Amino acid sequence: MRNFYKTPLLLLFVFVSLFTYAHGGIKKGFHFTENKGHLKDKVLFQCNLPVGNLFLEKDRFTFDVFSASQMNAMIEKKQKNPFSEKDGIPLISERTTKEQIDNRPIYSKHAYSMVFNGCNNNPQISTSQQLLGIKNYFIGKDKSKWAHGAKSYKTVKYNNLYNNIDLEIYSEFEWMKYDFIVHPSGDANDIKLDYQGVNSLSINDKGQLVIDLTTGEIKEVKLRAYQNIDGKRISVPCKFIQTGNSISFDFPLGYDNTKDLVIDPVWVFSTLSGSTADNWGFTSTYDTLGNLYAAGIAFGVGYPTTIGAYSTVFLGGDFDISISKFDPAGANLLYSTYLGGSDNEMPHSLVHDSQNNLILLGSSSSTNFPTTAGAYDQTFNLGWGTYVNMWNSIYANGSDIIISKLNSNGNLINSTYIGGSDNEGLNESMVYNYSDQVRGEVVLDNNDNVYVATSLWSDDFPGISGTGINNGAGWGTQDAVVFKMNSNLSSLSWARFLGGSDFETGYSIRVSAQGKVFVCGGTTSTDLGATPFVNDQTFNGIWDGYIASFDANTGNPIARTYLGTTDYDQAFILELDDQENVYVIGQSLGAYPVNFVIGGGSYSVPNS
Repeated sequence: MRNFYKTPLLLLFVFVSLFTYAHGGIKKGFHFTENKGHLKDKVLFQCNLPVGNLFLEKDRFTFDVFSASQMNAMIEKKQKNPFSEKDGIPLISERTTKEQIDNRPIYSKHAYSMVFNGCNNNPQISTSQQLLGIKNYFIGKDKSKWAHGAKSYKTVKYNNLYNNIDLEIYSEFEWMKYDFIVHPSGDANDIKLDYQGVNSLSINDKGQLVIDLTTGEIKEVKLRAYQNIDGKRISVPCKFIQTGNSISFDFPLGYDNTKDLVIDPVWVFSTLSGSTADNWGFTSTYDTLGNLYAAGIAFGVGYPTTIGAYSTVFLGGDFDISISKFDPAGANLLYSTYLGGSDNEMPHSLVHDSQNNLILLGSSSSTNFPTTAGAYDQTFNLGWGTYVNMWNSIYANGSDIIISKLNSNGNLINSTYIGGSDNEGLNESMVYNYSDQVRGEVVLDNNDNVYVATSLWSDDFPGISGTGINNGAGWGTQDAVVFKMNSNLSSLSWARFLGGSDFETGYSIRVSAQGKVFVCGGTTSTDLGATPFVNDQTFNGIWDGYIASFDANTGNPIARTYLGTTDYDQAFILELDDQENVYVIGQSLGAYPVNFVIGGGSYSVPNS
């Protein structure tokens, strides 16, 4: 069974039992986010679990959880580099085949509900302990389906769920808990919990309720019940009573029915998996006020309309971009938002403009990634299905570059695609380190014009003009690409291929005050087109780094140099000073030259 949410979820998985989150001063704990129309109508609140998701409805809690063994296997796999090597150097990867995509792994999930049998039809739902910050949900191009301002709470209470009986669900330290509060004149025998969609229920020798699923087990630990009498908490013996797939509570010594009785079960989710999947951070930046922005991918699951076990194929909607804004102290979450379409997308780089709007560079395989009116390109340009990271997730539709601008509240101002008929925005070929696939960068000039360096396969990328500085991507290999757009993403000023007859990547970019654009990356081409009087005009062997410069107004090329040794080398990050001196950081497996200057020195540890 597959039935997806209207939108993916922000942070699907966490390690062990909790998501560590600087949110309203609460560093650890589960929290419940209200449904603002981005989920099915019957969902009131959603909560991320260590192994999936919990959805609160009027008459039930619905759980959607993954297979423990499969998640553990995926974790192990994604921590390893799957790319083949020769003498320690990754081989240039081939394009993904249709057969590889069709044979991608299938991951199992199981959904079940804890139904409050015989409860009142319309309990009054209240919340408490609101967390600072809001969440916005952008999905597809239809703005009517976007949700803004979703609030999160630490506690949700069902008032009068049964006659004179309330239910409260909340986070306490590292646990998810729910309490039944039986008031005087309430009858604890009215509480009956039907577990729909489970394989079986059992009570073990420790008095724990064991919920058996096709994906593993969830436990509710031995019951605790108590009453507050004369200022003291008095324990009340209590145990589960199982009848088929239904549970009720028994009090063998009775209790004082003139006082409130609290029945206090605790869930243990970590029994499903010793190591669970999670969200992954990709990039961050800060604004002039010192606020911190972080972007990553968030794995999303679907809310089930039919109770029972089902399998999810990792094709479309596996993960979307998540963006969070924190105050300068990191203590408060100012906003947290999703950005994506019906397939997968990843963020690559963030920067803020003069108005403290956030500009995001990413890549997407979604044909309905949210774009805005007047944007340069509002239509997905297709491409070639490909693996996009080191744990074998895919872009089934190929990849386009995406650029989006969000205001200080996390709302979308401008958003556009840009691309040709093949893939853009991903480094598919020159992968040496974990996450090299998503290198690429966006920066701005003093007028908030947008400059991008990234990688592509398309030989028909828009805006390419002039005779070119190389043979471009038309050789059927990956090139770097450099381009400039205006501040509202409505027009493309210029674009340039950057590469030779073999493979290139575009990693980092800067704009100088003197009107030049500088780019660095990696290359395997002997004909990159190095210019006279530069540091190194000759390709040195295996992989080299490079630096290239362009006129910021016209895009005309100015200079290019290799950086490297006869072994593996790449240049990852570039920076400029006020005099247009260029600083680069990268990697080398060779005897990279170390130069000493008069009055100074250089730090070097050979073979390090």
